[in-house]
Amino acid sequence: MKRFFSALTLFVLLFYLFSHPSDAFAAAQSGLHLWFDTLIPTLLPMMIFSNLLIQLDLVHCLVRFLCPLTSRLFCLSTYGTYALIIGFLCGFPMGSKTISDLSKNGQLSDAEASYLLPFVNNVSPMFLINVTVLQTMRDARYLVPTLLIVYGAPMIYGILTNQSFRKKMPPTGAVYKKQTSKIQIRFELIDACIMNAVFTILKLGCYVILFSILSRLIQSLPFQDVWLPAFLVGSIELTNGITFIGAQDFPFAQKYFLLCLTCVWGGLCALAQTQSVLASNVLSIRSYLKARILICMIACLLTVCFLL
Repeated sequence: MKRFFSALTLFVLLFYLFSHPSDAFAAAQSGLHLWFDTLIPTLLPMMIFSNLLIQLDLVHCLVRFLCPLTSRLFCLSTYGTYALIIGFLCGFPMGSKTISDLSKNGQLSDAEASYLLPFVNNVSPMFLINVTVLQTMRDARYLVPTLLIVYGAPMIYGILTNQSFRKKMPPTGAVYKKQTSKIQIRFELIDACIMNAVFTILKLGCYVILFSILSRLIQSLPFQDVWLPAFLVGSIELTNGITFIGAQDFPFAQKYFLLCLTCVWGGLCALAQTQSVLASNVLSIRSYLKARILICMIACLLTVCFLL
């Protein structure tokens, strides 16, 4: 069934490319602009610097002032704290990319990586504030509630699943390998970090273009009710979904509910990007998907409570 669904999706996309070339071209162009104008300037430098920090083992210098808090609240290591900060501040899929890099380096245990992955991969605050609240809702009064809903849901999930993680924690005093015994920046290391970031950002760009075309295909279908295409487009790709939902003539409660849900979910595009950057079989995309669905349910409850 999975193979059939994948083949059907590819056939439909191919048919759309040939039957609606102008729409497909516009969608691909839109995805390319999104990648070039937004993803490259925001994510590429962060990927390079994050890779350097991890390879040089300088993460502790950046996050040590937060470690006492995250250790008490989530029982996280220094590297887990770094992944938490990056995931909440830098947007999809930097959280999963950071966890993958730390796990590959041996700086993050399998238990901690699996625990963190579902809830540290989130939309960036800058996107949430500027695009979702100020440009789409056009009402700054919803800024604080939106931040609490979108980031409160994954935090609640992290707290609820923390006891299970504590039972799987490695023995106290366990030391993970360090890649360097001293700070030593070499051009070979910089080149490797740049190539890793460029390869990753190229993959992300291709996913954005493909899912932008899929979003445009959904929008072109003759739905009788705009609620379903708005939900589907929001479920596919974040930026296109926010723009499409914002343009619909919904009652505000319905529009706000969809916007919050879309921001928490991140879209299938973010799911595919997350899969593309995972380094090991320990970080299961299926477990990640189940957890994100649960986080979305928590966000729905928070949104309903706010709207009541």
